[in-house]
Amino acid sequence: MAGQFGPQLVLLQDGPPRHTHFRHLVNQTFSFKRTEELSPWITQVAHDLLDTMPCGDVVVTESYTVSLPVKVIARPLGIPGEEYMTFKQWSDAFLSVKPLSNDARTTHLQKMVAYVGKLAAVRHEQGA
Repeated sequence: MAGQFGPQLVLLQDGPPRHTHFRHLVNQTFSFKRTEELSPWITQVAHDLLDTMPCGDVVVTESYTVSLPVKVIARPLGIPGEEYMTFKQWSDAFLSVKPLSNDARTTHLQKMVAYVGKLAAVRHEQGA
């Protein structure tokens, strides 16, 4: 693919049957039932973020609207809380429309793929 950097991403650039297999796995993780089960936790995270925002001039985007989706997406993927911001940095580097060298993007993507691969291996060993 012209202009592609890093490895091909299954859910964005792949077709059946590989895409279908991985889409099924993602659908299980982010199913309506699973999201409903996480609803109390998501509500608590939203309240905690609001409670910890500084008073006065606040940049809501950084303090709330960025942090909330990162936490909500990372948790079902099995990413521990202390790694949320690292996950966000990797995601930003990959999805950013801001100028970033291909080397920097590739480095972030490789780190993210390696990290998620380790998480998947652990989950597989645990039978999850």
